[in-house]
Amino acid sequence: MVGERTIASGYKEASIYTTKGIEYGVGGGVCQVSSTLYNAVLKANLDIIERKSHRYSVPYVPLGYDATVSYGSIDFKFKNSRKYPIKLQAFAKNGIVSISVIGMNENIEYDISFSSEQVYTIPFETKYIYDKSLSSGSQVIAQKGATGYKIDNYKIVKLDNSIISKTLISSDTYSPLTQIVRIGK
Repeated sequence: MVGERTIASGYKEASIYTTKGIEYGVGGGVCQVSSTLYNAVLKANLDIIERKSHRYSVPYVPLGYDATVSYGSIDFKFKNSRKYPIKLQAFAKNGIVSISVIGMNENIEYDISFSSEQVYTIPFETKYIYDKSLSSGSQVIAQKGATGYKIDNYKIVKLDNSIISKTLISSDTYSPLTQIVRIGK
């Protein structure tokens, strides 16, 4: 639905993740919408058909609750697995995205919650690059490093405060983001 990210399609430039790290490019931020939709769909207890986490952790949702999209290659898909039709209602205002799943209650409504388990962490490395434009001994962080993680996320279904099921919904690995420091020679 988001289509190709181009200036002509109305997208602006912002920070994006690439295999090299964080760069500036067209369409940065679109995954905040897909991640918000993913969380709304999870809480509505709908079936996830296709979802992929980012290469690096993102700051706008907890680890394992992001959904990346990239036109032509990575998609987020879900299915209405309830008995009745649903309606998606989305708003964006002042930098905040809100998405609601609206529908009728079924005969039995379960309480849905989620838990996360940090399986392990992966420390980031620091890469130093000599920069002639800097004075000798000075340092500038060109890209802040970020720890990598392995996260398991579970959906817990309860009925009348009794756990019906605890299901692994995702097992995500986030690569560490190399810290890049420019130093004067």
